[in-house]
Amino acid sequence: MRLIDFAFLKLFHFVFYLRREKDSAKWGAFLYLSSYLAICIISFVCLLGLLYDNKLCQYLKSNSLFFWMAAFILSPILMSSRYYRKASITVIETSYNTMERSKRKLIDKLIYVSMIALPGLTFVLYRLYVFGHL
Repeated sequence: MRLIDFAFLKLFHFVFYLRREKDSAKWGAFLYLSSYLAICIISFVCLLGLLYDNKLCQYLKSNSLFFWMAAFILSPILMSSRYYRKASITVIETSYNTMERSKRKLIDKLIYVSMIALPGLTFVLYRLYVFGHL
């Protein structure tokens, strides 16, 4: 959960740099993190479908638009209580700053690589599972 907190913090700083308003940046970081959660859910279901065929994966294959919409609608609902209503940026930032510098760099690299690689991985897994080829 702390890794997700730190991803939220990184997204907050990025959006704050673009918009310069704290409330707007918190809302933007929340939406970006929710979309990454939805993409992660879709990747997991596609990977599960490639390894083990079940009803949920079959539903993704047969009615993919509804599944994508449900994932992108449910992920902000799931994350709203934690990151929009209760999350304090200063608490997350304090927790992040108390870690060692080498640990922070490792976490930063992990967050940046996952933010870049996750949409591409989702594309590849979705194409392989639903269409059978890239």
